[in-house]
Amino acid sequence: MSAAAFSFEQIDPFIRYPHVHIQPPGSMLAPRAAYDYRMMYICGGSGKMIIQGISYEAVQGCFFLWKPGAVYGIAADEGGELRILSVNFDFTKSFSHIGYPIPPEDIGIFQPDRITECLHFSDMPELNDTVFLRNMQAVEPLLLEIVREYTVRKRFFMTRITGCFLQLLGDMARHITSTFDDPEGASHKADLILSYIREHYREPLSNRDIARHFSFHPVYLNRLLVKHTGTSLHQYLIRYRLSLAISLLQNSGTSVTEAALESGFTDVNYFSKCFRKAVGLSPAHYARTNRHSREAAKPEPGEPR
Repeated sequence: MSAAAFSFEQIDPFIRYPHVHIQPPGSMLAPRAAYDYRMMYICGGSGKMIIQGISYEAVQGCFFLWKPGAVYGIAADEGGELRILSVNFDFTKSFSHIGYPIPPEDIGIFQPDRITECLHFSDMPELNDTVFLRNMQAVEPLLLEIVREYTVRKRFFMTRITGCFLQLLGDMARHITSTFDDPEGASHKADLILSYIREHYREPLSNRDIARHFSFHPVYLNRLLVKHTGTSLHQYLIRYRLSLAISLLQNSGTSVTEAALESGFTDVNYFSKCFRKAVGLSPAHYARTNRHSREAAKPEPGEPR
């Protein structure tokens, strides 16, 4: 099955079966493959996860995610049972009509044409292979809540499950892209740069100015921002300034020129061009629309406020 190109931002997950898996002490789950995605988090015990022929340590805090069709096995150490919070899921709702758990099968009888979806992430290539992360204890409460909601099944439980799962995927994606065990502290550097931009956005900032402040090369600075925000430093600064301008035009009755200058734009024409490209309206049109909305919402004289 060929993989369809996909973006992480397009995720609309369907959680098919969250559960607790217990692997007895000293036992091994024979190699098998699943028809949907598998996510597993080790919440107790120790052992090994064998995925596509690679053996990974499995202790509390370890997190795994792999694609449909990948061959995997689970082994628990002799000292005690291996406790796993597991989720069988799809990244989209294309196969949500299959609501029941789809059991994995031994590799000898596995049928690849029954795989629910085969995605190729263009913006997060790490998801195109096995994901293995350590120190992911932050996702444990979310997984426990997902399992609890699925078990109790009160009204709107799937909405709550999806919300928790999306938060979990966001945490996972940040962990992958920021690499917590980065010896250069890149994540901390990116936070410092973003904080500096928020404090100095009214100044005529350039890549070279910011790089000089932090004693970085401008190319390294830009790569750092792309890795941690998904956009270049210049585009991040433009978007941040535009978000401030939009807030001013929405809430304060500020003129277009005042909004441009207050948000750090020195050229009103350039501000208007960026604004129209981002919002689809000129700033003047946007301001008029919001002003009319505010006036329409005002109560008539004598009406209760």
